[in-house]
Amino acid sequence: MTNRFQVSQTEPHRVPSYISSLYKGFYMNKGWADFLDADWFATLSTFGFYSKLKRSLLEHIKPKSWTLMVGNSYGWLVKDIAAKVGDKGLFEVIDAVPIQAESAGEKLSPWPHFKSIVKDIEHYHPSKKYDTIVCYFLLHEMPDKKKKRVMKNIASLLALNGRAVFIDYGTASKYHPLKYLLRAYNNIFEPFADSLFKTGIKDFMDDDNLHFVTKTFFGGLYQKTIMTIKKG
Repeated sequence: MTNRFQVSQTEPHRVPSYISSLYKGFYMNKGWADFLDADWFATLSTFGFYSKLKRSLLEHIKPKSWTLMVGNSYGWLVKDIAAKVGDKGLFEVIDAVPIQAESAGEKLSPWPHFKSIVKDIEHYHPSKKYDTIVCYFLLHEMPDKKKKRVMKNIASLLALNGRAVFIDYGTASKYHPLKYLLRAYNNIFEPFADSLFKTGIKDFMDDDNLHFVTKTFFGGLYQKTIMTIKKG
């Protein structure tokens, strides 16, 4: 079958340095990335909470909507989003790593309403606006100043009544049995994640025009934060 997806790269692209230095083997090695791109790994890396987190995210995806996903996600989440958006909507995935953008396209080749974009979301300024923007376990990989800039740009891409859905690590109780094990792992492999164990996603934005609602999972180890623009 011939793939019908589009991979858009309209200008020379450079992978951000924090990705190429910390995540090169994880995201930029196609063989390794293909091996990990499965539901079993997404489930393992969330201590079995992948299905619950995915269901909670999909509650915010509406049929016929214009939806943007920031970063290709391992597992079949992108397929589930595309199926829910449907043929009369628009679904795009933007990723700063070309291999990941291509991987998203390969998974979604049956959907003609899909487009994959090779670009850093911080510097993405299209003319269109989106009803829903999804950021699934991506913020924790970014330096804190980058988190703020990315969230600011995501807010600028929201349509009237649109929302951004962030799912990532949460603060968790100091008595949570896995909190310190996970922080120890992240200190070695994902050093920018630690700030999310100390503060909520909403605290990275200082903007009175934005509204945030947060729901936690697994004793606060994970959070879902919805960002919307205040009306009036």
